[in-house]
Amino acid sequence: MESFSEEQLKNLMTEHNLNWRKSRDFIAKWASALLTYGTDAVEFLKGTVYTKGKINFGGAEYPAQFKSGGNNDLRRKLMAEQKPYVAAKTNLEDYGIRLDFAKCFLCQNVVQGYDAVDNPTIDNVIEAFGEFFIMPNRYPAFAGHSLWVPVNHDDTKERVIPADGVLAPEKGKTRGAILTTYELKNFIDATRKNNLGAIRNHVLDAMSIPGHDHFHLMPDDTPNFAMLNYLMKEKDKQYMKGVFTLKNTPFSTLAITSDTKGDYPDFISYILCKMELDNQVFVLSYRDGIMLVSPRKNINDHKRIQVGGGIHLHFPDKPDADYLAKADHHIVKRGEYDWKKYIE
Repeated sequence: MESFSEEQLKNLMTEHNLNWRKSRDFIAKWASALLTYGTDAVEFLKGTVYTKGKINFGGAEYPAQFKSGGNNDLRRKLMAEQKPYVAAKTNLEDYGIRLDFAKCFLCQNVVQGYDAVDNPTIDNVIEAFGEFFIMPNRYPAFAGHSLWVPVNHDDTKERVIPADGVLAPEKGKTRGAILTTYELKNFIDATRKNNLGAIRNHVLDAMSIPGHDHFHLMPDDTPNFAMLNYLMKEKDKQYMKGVFTLKNTPFSTLAITSDTKGDYPDFISYILCKMELDNQVFVLSYRDGIMLVSPRKNINDHKRIQVGGGIHLHFPDKPDADYLAKADHHIVKRGEYDWKKYIE
């Protein structure tokens, strides 16, 4: 696998405000794995600048972190033009996993990882955790941008199947995947080991490949999380030990921390399962024992929206008025959500 020089890595990490000692090993593995897709991290992310600013909601201002020189439009264009991966094995059943190889790029990335056992030059897996891979995002939005990917494509037997772009609720089915205790335990162990944070969009809000559930990963000292300490300073409403809503934000945001009683991954899974079964739309972010849940509203036509997972961290995709107006329309405001029925 190819690699970058120490100077190149240091320059990249400096530009993205990352701690050299803490994140260097992961960034080195990430940048090398990214090259197997033909993406040069240094060139692809050139010109990215982070600045502090403010967002205005309900006539009040809140501190925020912005990223300029972004490449979201380029990323979407490249995803649309991406050429399929050619599997080494003719019979896809020989991989022993559930695949939607023809339609799902994440499945193709997983197969490439399996093929790398016999061909290390194409090794796109940063680290494997049982039935889950950490892989670089082929078209990263920031340094270290990776994916937590189950090797199995989603089992959709109990999921709503989109009809003409609509995901209308169906009795006994969910629209998004259920996050199991098993996955969350592996996920938390993996993020702790590699000093990573994460964001997970919902199938009805910005998940790019809704048929293959995944988290977006990033170093936990990335600017994406710059406002987290500020957000966690004050509690709005406490429901039990380690579970409360946040006060320093206009958005209804539940914090589930590792201080809660009992098995932490199991409790997270319990809450999110109840929300999914109730046809709620929500996005998640996680860093160092803190899971934030941000619900959505005004999706009456059951079509996908594009708000995304950064806004409740006060790291909006775009600081412009159109984006903020969309966020204002779709994100539940502080004090307006009935968290109690999902927690108890």
